[in-house]
Amino acid sequence: MDFKFLTDNLGRRAIIARLLGIANAAGTGAGNSISVTVSLNQTSGDGVTPLWPAGLATYRVVVSLSQACFWNVTNKSASGFTVTLTPTSSSATLAAGTFDALIVA
Repeated sequence: MDFKFLTDNLGRRAIIARLLGIANAAGTGAGNSISVTVSLNQTSGDGVTPLWPAGLATYRVVVSLSQACFWNVTNKSASGFTVTLTPTSSSATLAAGTFDALIVA
């Protein structure tokens, strides 16, 4: 995960974080959804410094997909969130792959 702290002329702050290449398993059958839990409890290269501010649970998530499906974000908390991928039709099966997430707080 990489992120930027931005401050405007009025002193208001925003955080933008990118999580690239989040893995998802293949669907278990036609029409079945896949849920992926994404952790924000990651640390920097020193293994100690958190990359996401502790206690920050108010944010928006935008998902970029590598396959045709619908997405939904649930269970948002300061430690992470869940992304559910759903096929676009009841006859389609989701493939194993990756997706990216953009977080704005």
